[in-house]
Amino acid sequence: MSQKHADSLLKAGTESEVHQILNGKYFEESNWVPLGDQENNYGIVENQAASPLAALTEIIVNSIDAILLKNYNHRYGDEDLEDTKFETMQQAAEKLIEPSKEDLVLAAEGEKGGPLSLVVEDTGEGKLNGRFEETFLGLLSPGKLKQEYEFLQGQYGMGSSGVLPFCGQKGYKLILSASHEDPGQWAWSIIRKNEQKTRYEYFTVDGDIPTFGGKVNGRKYGSVVKLYNYQVNQQSQISSDRNIRRFLERYLLKSPISINLEERRDYSSFQMEDETDGMLPHIEEKYSELLKSNHRIQYSFDNSAIGTREIQVILFKQDKNLDEKQQEKKRLFIGGRKHRRQAIFFVVNGQTHGDQGKSFLKNRCGRPRTADDTLVFVDFSDISGTDLVNLFKPARDRLTDKEIARDLISGLQEAIEEDDVLSNEERLRREEVIEEQDESLEEYFNTVVDDNPILHSYFTDEGSASLDDEESSEETNVSVNLDDLEFDPPHIPDKLSPIEIFRSHGSYDLWNSEAGIFELEVPINGTRRLRFYLNAPDNYFYRDQSRGSLSITPSEAVKSWQLSTGILSLTVEPLKGSREGTETPITVEVTRPTKQPLTSTVRIQCVEPKTEEKEPNDEEIEFRLPSVTEVEEDSWEDHNFDENEVVRIDDYSDEQGDIAVFVNMDCVQLQSFIDRHSLESSEKAEIRMAFKQGVALYSISQYIEFLETLREQEEIDEIDDDTAPSEIFTEENDITQIVSRSMRGIAWTLPDQYYKAKEIG
Repeated sequence: MSQKHADSLLKAGTESEVHQILNGKYFEESNWVPLGDQENNYGIVENQAASPLAALTEIIVNSIDAILLKNYNHRYGDEDLEDTKFETMQQAAEKLIEPSKEDLVLAAEGEKGGPLSLVVEDTGEGKLNGRFEETFLGLLSPGKLKQEYEFLQGQYGMGSSGVLPFCGQKGYKLILSASHEDPGQWAWSIIRKNEQKTRYEYFTVDGDIPTFGGKVNGRKYGSVVKLYNYQVNQQSQISSDRNIRRFLERYLLKSPISINLEERRDYSSFQMEDETDGMLPHIEEKYSELLKSNHRIQYSFDNSAIGTREIQVILFKQDKNLDEKQQEKKRLFIGGRKHRRQAIFFVVNGQTHGDQGKSFLKNRCGRPRTADDTLVFVDFSDISGTDLVNLFKPARDRLTDKEIARDLISGLQEAIEEDDVLSNEERLRREEVIEEQDESLEEYFNTVVDDNPILHSYFTDEGSASLDDEESSEETNVSVNLDDLEFDPPHIPDKLSPIEIFRSHGSYDLWNSEAGIFELEVPINGTRRLRFYLNAPDNYFYRDQSRGSLSITPSEAVKSWQLSTGILSLTVEPLKGSREGTETPITVEVTRPTKQPLTSTVRIQCVEPKTEEKEPNDEEIEFRLPSVTEVEEDSWEDHNFDENEVVRIDDYSDEQGDIAVFVNMDCVQLQSFIDRHSLESSEKAEIRMAFKQGVALYSISQYIEFLETLREQEEIDEIDDDTAPSEIFTEENDITQIVSRSMRGIAWTLPDQYYKAKEIG
């Protein structure tokens, strides 16, 4: 009897079918028990996850935990030896798992085009009947069982029930499990939502979990979880790159076990199965030709709990350097709503635990051009215990609002701002698109700015951000296309030398070692960039085979470092307790497999502190006016324009650049006015110029006003949605987008305003 009902539920494709089955006599009301043995648990369950795909990832990660735990116990039993302890899931998987012997499946069931039900199946340890309830049907107890194993993910017991609010209207979730120690003996139950009792509850038979003997979907042991009418926006084929998979991979970034994706609905004319290891392997192994750079930054945060983190930065090539098929592939990862919300990922054991949107890169880090093509990953797999709890919400979808999270955000901003690769690419892209300033427009702006104190303040040196004084006066950073450099390093490097003067990755002067030790002056309260030529591949320090390591002594003197195209770049700072005149030798050692290490020693000298520049008087003020570029229809694609878009703003002021304004001269707002009026050629030119000036002025005025409002907020990007002081500036709505949207309406009035003013005049 038990197996018959379990089979019928497993075969049911939708919650309506499940509802009919549960109306049978076998599932009488007295047999339903509150989930987690807690009455009124509705609020606990409903507040666990904000995203259906993030919640689904928890179910998959639980299966990964089960497979790891099975292999761990099989190999080590109750041994408590030092070599049986693993700090991360990846370390454990590399030692414990033979991929060919394990199976983890995510399958789509139901009717084509109808409600989607998802099934997760694994060859994990499964559970004996006596432990089924505490493992699958508790709210906190599952996590407690895992806390003695540092390499397991689900240590807080809040993940498996997070899917319930997304299981249709009824909250149906079927669970079946058989232990690998007692194969063929299955325990099962189904969870449902009971709104009348404000609780989620599960089925028992006279208080006991129902059982049966045999196989489930051909398996003798493991676990099977089915989620009915799962509410994801992507209802189409599961195994395709372009549907559920690409959104799921933004939460499951790197899985130690391959996940088989199976389409069990009637999509026979399409690919019916595939596998994924997560978004990072997907990009690096399948689509590496789309990348301009895939590099790492080692950055030391000003918080001992965070410590030194590896920050991975993936920069995609611009669309103009890709063909149509490649552009389509690129859009699997970059662009659209998913990228606006998730451009920076905080990762624990391959799972997203929090994120920041594209506006963080554009606004906070001053990367308006490269933000559109950038993904950033920060790994926290070695953090556990209270530090992990203090940093991330239990739902694993965002940061907390605690000091540790604020230190993470401020440090990440600094690391990205100092990234040599992104800085170079930002300058390069800016130079490619900004045209020479129109003299009449410059005169127009000068007049307007003189009469407006807010604009006057912003567009003068006194109102702008000053350049970090980290480079020597002899050094001038210039942009260079890294793809054009002829850099073909050996597999194992053989050169390490300090760079005396750095102009770009393709132009620099090495220090003459015959002149003695290289010295670098560092402000007592600041940092400086120290660069070496190292002819090593970019991935030399993290590749799988024949990798080297970098040792810097004293390590406390280095804030961050990165290797790109033969340039090893260090950000150095004085040691604590240093005074003016203090000299500190810094030794850099690069290890080499089967060879002696490369070493180089330099010396930093502490000099007088950086001081705030004095406020200039009126005669010293130099205007930094915006550049305004006309964009015609044939260039729309370069600016993400269409006929309705009017303007795009890029702000380079943090790098002592200017604001770049791009005006769509073929937008419908301008062209419809010209079409409605019989204008001479000279009048058309006059209207176009007035439109260009009006759009630029309105856009910049709005932008500055919004920017001043944003700067008054202590937290520019919301760390915790519940405590954010403003709903205007979100990751999905950065300032430039707000201005662009408002100008779509304002632009309709500009030609008429000018035309009527001219008639009156």
